[in-house]
Amino acid sequence: MKFNILSFDEINSTNQYLLENAPNLENYTVVTANKQTQGRGRKGRVWESSSNDNLYFSLLIKSIDISFEELSSIPQIMGLAVCESLQMCGISKSWIKWPNDVFVDDQKICGVLCETRLKGISLEGLIIGVGLNVNLPETELQKIDKPATSMLVQSNDKKPFSTKETLHVVLQAFDKHFKLWQQKERRSEIVELWRQNSRLIGKAVTLSDDQKTIYGTVVDFSENGEVILQSENGLKAYSYGDLSLRLQ
Repeated sequence: MKFNILSFDEINSTNQYLLENAPNLENYTVVTANKQTQGRGRKGRVWESSSNDNLYFSLLIKSIDISFEELSSIPQIMGLAVCESLQMCGISKSWIKWPNDVFVDDQKICGVLCETRLKGISLEGLIIGVGLNVNLPETELQKIDKPATSMLVQSNDKKPFSTKETLHVVLQAFDKHFKLWQQKERRSEIVELWRQNSRLIGKAVTLSDDQKTIYGTVVDFSENGEVILQSENGLKAYSYGDLSLRLQ
């Protein structure tokens, strides 16, 4: 991929910018901002993004050869890219929490939000938004309503990281893993990387949305990025959608 990077000091939402302007932008356009005034996560949740100590960016992929059944793979591929980037920085305890987060031990460090742009019933474009806590200090992390951490807090030397360099490292890692996933005969390699970078396999979890809750044990991940659960209803794969996962 040849990335076309657009940088803003302040923007309402990097995802929203790409959703609104996709037809006029190049494939693999990346929008990054020091501050988002209307950052959001899944199900419309507010993503805290008022600090320029973090990395906020969205990637546009146009004319993508991917089915709706395969969409659950995309946040996992980006999660894998973030995990690998953190590990390169010496943050070895990072892992992918299906469907769209990256944690360090039991603290969230990154969220991924994937949105689609449709033309009729066809997928015209895919937007992958990322919020990564880079240089957020402990005093600011304590204001977040759930356990959270940052690269700065997790680093050994406590020197601030360059968000520009971090963006470059994450994008290159995503490019590598996405190209591998696109080769269908090699998707088993990606699944193995998901296994290696997950702490969920063998764990009791709940999957829930606004209407139902499913209890089960994580068995594996599919090549389409689904989580495979063993429950009282047997073995079944669940896709990204609106489902949230919690460890029991």
